[in-house]
Amino acid sequence: MATRGFEFRYSLHGVTPTIRDWKFASSTAGFAVGDAVTLATTGLATAVATSTVDVFGVVQEAATAVAASAELKVAIVTPDQVWECSTDATALATTTKLGYTATVPFVDGNTIDASKSTAGGMLPIESSTDDDGNVKVKVLFKSTLWGGRLA
Repeated sequence: MATRGFEFRYSLHGVTPTIRDWKFASSTAGFAVGDAVTLATTGLATAVATSTVDVFGVVQEAATAVAASAELKVAIVTPDQVWECSTDATALATTTKLGYTATVPFVDGNTIDASKSTAGGMLPIESSTDDDGNVKVKVLFKSTLWGGRLA
């Protein structure tokens, strides 16, 4: 089955994510459960872009449109958490080496770009196939805003 965006799988230290209400920047597009978000310089959560490296959290409640400073529940991510998400293709880039130095970027907040293996914010550690035939990947977020960075 295709994932609903990013889904928590496990932590290398056995700790589940902290979920808390967080204020968001306005968004007419809204957010879905499983959308990865980052923080704007204002401290408000905002959608990730394809080039986002610093990840803050994963949205835990949907909203069709978000007014400035509206609050949504967010799971705060740390570098030791493993999250799984579907990609946009049936195969990873040939240069992607699971568990190594390749990093994969976002297509959007709830899809991983399978065609690239550089300039991304996620380290792929395991892959499988979803019901749509696309690759789904378990990842570690390389740089988390509250939890630090992977070396």
